[in-house]
Amino acid sequence: MKKLLTLLISLLFIFASCGKGSENIRSSSENSQSRTKTDEIVVPVSKDLALSSYEGCMTADGFYYLKTVEDNEDTGESHTLIMHLNAPSMLEIPLCNKPECKHMDDSCNAFVGGSVHGIGSSVIFTDGNKLYLIIVTEDANATRNFYSKNSSPDVIVSDEITVFKGSYGLSQATSIQALYSMNLDGTNHTKLIEFDSGITIDTPLAIGGGKIYCIKDKIEVTGQGDGATSIGTSGNSELICIDIAKKTVTSLTKTKDKTIIGAYKTLILFEENHSDVDPDTLNSANDSDFLKYYNNMDRMIISLDTETAEEKTLLKGKTVELEMPQTDGNIMCYSDRKSKKFKCLNLDTGENTEILIANKKNGPYLNKVMDGKLIYYYDDGKNVNAQMDSFFCYDFETRESTELKLFIKSGEKFSVDIIDKIGDSYLVIPKHDEEKENTWAGTIQYNILRRYYALIKQDDYWNSKPNYKYFEE
Repeated sequence: MKKLLTLLISLLFIFASCGKGSENIRSSSENSQSRTKTDEIVVPVSKDLALSSYEGCMTADGFYYLKTVEDNEDTGESHTLIMHLNAPSMLEIPLCNKPECKHMDDSCNAFVGGSVHGIGSSVIFTDGNKLYLIIVTEDANATRNFYSKNSSPDVIVSDEITVFKGSYGLSQATSIQALYSMNLDGTNHTKLIEFDSGITIDTPLAIGGGKIYCIKDKIEVTGQGDGATSIGTSGNSELICIDIAKKTVTSLTKTKDKTIIGAYKTLILFEENHSDVDPDTLNSANDSDFLKYYNNMDRMIISLDTETAEEKTLLKGKTVELEMPQTDGNIMCYSDRKSKKFKCLNLDTGENTEILIANKKNGPYLNKVMDGKLIYYYDDGKNVNAQMDSFFCYDFETRESTELKLFIKSGEKFSVDIIDKIGDSYLVIPKHDEEKENTWAGTIQYNILRRYYALIKQDDYWNSKPNYKYFEE
């Protein structure tokens, strides 16, 4: 559980700040290529903030996501492509309009960087007019500087390549990340901001009014020993604002122990966690110790108005009472597993209401809030190895819960989750290819090799009718 908690925390650190101007990384001849009809439509810039998603982003022209393609299994080398799901044609294709392109280098519009040791592009998002993404590359100088001062049996350094053996944290600490923009058809890749080596930003981030808001921190190597490397953050994280047009970065406020969990109008919503107990003092062999530690952390939900800089504490409690907060418009819902209820806070009025659901032992856990419905689930109670047992939909209008029965066929039990809306349908992943792996801890995990995207009518989803229409490659 300790390693699981560490992994979950490390996955939050994504990119960071310190602007260095702009640079066009594509030839000017590419900028004159044909653009899609949708790309010529200018969407009015809204002040309302929207949150990025690790899944990808939706525009009027379709859904975009990042796909990692493995080049060499032994070295971990790979490259990343921008993929486009076009609903009218039902095609899933790289975002490239060049005939006969192999999508293997930066002559391709869809290619956004090579990757070594698991570092690649981390997030793609949109303001409706442009696509934005973070590209992550290795800083060779930082790598060599680190190893000139720190010997380690886990690394091979040559003039051509640096190979870390099981050291994802070190590659984070010596990477450079940059913010790029591009047209919706993939042309005109332009570097807006380049960040210093090792600086990271938590995702999700918020975008609106021509600005991007995100939490900045720095990954630091805190120690080495017995062939292992410890990494951590500086503890001096802060909320920064990136002005897209001006290509500038401004520090707004300190954000120690905070993560962004939502956005509404001009508000950014944060979750802040604190505990007086050092997790390193807990028994690593006892899962119940870590569950008790997590459930009893102090948690606050805080809002920050990006126009007035006013900060408010909206909710206070233990993590078990304020779990998995999610927003949908002016409503923020969260799970109170202590009382076995969901609660919803109206961000306009401040009114907090309770939702009564079936009282089962292991849950409830919040999955998603959207379209006037709350999706939740229960697990089988096996702690760190727990799997989903059942999942349900609560309708805010009828105040009734209905069991959903759309599952991915897999070695584990996964619900078919909604990614986004396209017209009168939902974008979902009803199946995937996977490989089974026995971990060092003696557990079994399933690695996802390929996801199959599909559309399903909204009514079919809520009535558990698996009438999927798959995208074709």
